[in-house]
Amino acid sequence: MIGSISQQSNYYQNIFGRFRILLIILSFSSHSLADVNKKPKPIEQHKFQFVAFNSKIEIMIPNSKLIDAQAAFKEIKQELLYLDKTTNPWKPSALVRLNKLLPSTVWFSMAPSLRPILIRSIELSKLSNHLFNPAMGKLTKVWGFHQKPNLAKQVPSEKLINALVKNDPKISDIVFQGIRVKSNNSQVQIDFQHIVKGYAANLAIRILQRRRFKNAIINMQGNVKSIGSRGNRPWRIPILIPTMKSGSLATVLLSGEEAVFRKVDNEHFFSHGNKRYHPIIDPRSGYPGNKTRSVTVIHKDAALAEAAATALFIAGPIEWPLIATRMRLRSVLLSDKSGKLYMTPDMYNRLTLDIKQKLKIQIIPVK
Repeated sequence: MIGSISQQSNYYQNIFGRFRILLIILSFSSHSLADVNKKPKPIEQHKFQFVAFNSKIEIMIPNSKLIDAQAAFKEIKQELLYLDKTTNPWKPSALVRLNKLLPSTVWFSMAPSLRPILIRSIELSKLSNHLFNPAMGKLTKVWGFHQKPNLAKQVPSEKLINALVKNDPKISDIVFQGIRVKSNNSQVQIDFQHIVKGYAANLAIRILQRRRFKNAIINMQGNVKSIGSRGNRPWRIPILIPTMKSGSLATVLLSGEEAVFRKVDNEHFFSHGNKRYHPIIDPRSGYPGNKTRSVTVIHKDAALAEAAATALFIAGPIEWPLIATRMRLRSVLLSDKSGKLYMTPDMYNRLTLDIKQKLKIQIIPVK
């Protein structure tokens, strides 16, 4: 039997004290078990979108503070909308003014905002042996591809096309003298449609890098540029490969800074007389390229990737290795009109395609 009241009090205090310690231990144990069984949190991804260059543009920035991602997106949207407005060849813009003054073949001052993309276009046009040729704005217009959607749906006369081709406009006809510019060919009319998205993607990524983002991706309706990765995984990019019957879906994995750009014959096209006419025009003939269905190029430089995809599309299944070598490309995929696939070894190794054995594939090494 327990003695005095004070002794009883001490006894019960000891009992309750031990009980409290046990509860605390059990509490910590339960939290530890919960932490062990807890699933890892999904990657937080901030997504933004807007429309420019007649395309829906999506930007994804994972693993970042929302306020920082919003500030970056605001700057990107502002810069790309300005670029879109400045380089529009058919509505009032700095490029329209440039195109009005170029036929004079005399020196004049142009908008400074156009100079970087103009200089880059000249460089890439020379590398592509002028198969990428943004100076063919007059051909674009007579075909009606400056309208969206194409309203004319008529093939221009052969006489008119031949006359425009004979004038041989090249973007390298444009020369600079300080802040002044002129064209040595009065028939030059600039249309940046086959480089401006890649140029814009480079600009967007530079903004993100300057703001110290390490992981992001910009998607322009299937044309993408990425940096870093998506969490612990590389970016996974789907590629539709056209075949004779329909198409096959493949994927490539991107890590670090890379871009994937495509040119296909089924975008912004019109049909006339059972033929399909698209806006990837061969500067040598004045007609849309007719030997290729699609081209995919992977490269760090998105502007180069887009311009190269255009040039390779026009070059076709016979000439493309020469252009790929000139443009120092490693990862190229070309599908011809018969559904046969041509690709570089690097592209073949990167491509995830379960039905490779069932497709007609020719691996072409480029130097």
